[in-house]
Amino acid sequence: MQPNKTKLALQLGAVVLGALCASNAYADIFTASITTVNDVNISPRASYPLEFGPNIFIDAGQSCRLLVSDQGNGNEPGAALMNYSVTTANSADPDTSFGSLDGSGGGCASTSTPAAGGSSAGIWDITGTPGTQVSLLITDIVQTPNNFTFVPSGCYVNYSGDNTADSDSCLALAANSVETTVFADIPATEDDGTPGAGAGNSVAGQFSIALGGLLTVGGADLDPATAYNLSFQIDVTY
Repeated sequence: MQPNKTKLALQLGAVVLGALCASNAYADIFTASITTVNDVNISPRASYPLEFGPNIFIDAGQSCRLLVSDQGNGNEPGAALMNYSVTTANSADPDTSFGSLDGSGGGCASTSTPAAGGSSAGIWDITGTPGTQVSLLITDIVQTPNNFTFVPSGCYVNYSGDNTADSDSCLALAANSVETTVFADIPATEDDGTPGAGAGNSVAGQFSIALGGLLTVGGADLDPATAYNLSFQIDVTY
């Protein structure tokens, strides 16, 4: 004899209905918010273009270095140019040889000051979200034409995130090496409480880099009285 399928279905329905009636459920949709970080912008400072000037010898295999160093090692840009505070006044000023040329590699005549040879170190201001950590990378790339190479180097501003005296600095920056730094927080938080004369002031959401580097002529002479463009890459990543 076949079971009563209709009756079985009615019984199951009664059990389910009874379970639903035994509880009081509530559901709703809730919202939260997010805020995306600021775009990163890399801006060359107009008054400080990277420029070797009309000083490069054409001979193959020779090199010339545009001098930029980190704080405390000579050839430094100083706190005033790089927008960070220090308590020692002489650390605020650029070294007199900042952006000058070292011709010990035979590729140019050495100069004691940038004005003596018409050279200039390059400065870039990089902006993003205040207080946010980023990675920084400068990379040497193949030049066009490819009869010379350029390896950039210099320093980048590293902010401490507080106003501890002399805790901000311009640290060494080498090609093809990833560094970690932060965009400056608000000046009231970032800058030293008693900065020295001429010290720089931070700009919220910004840090700066100063670059020179080593130019080396390849296996063939360069053309005389000819302007060449140097290329390199700056990567900043949240």
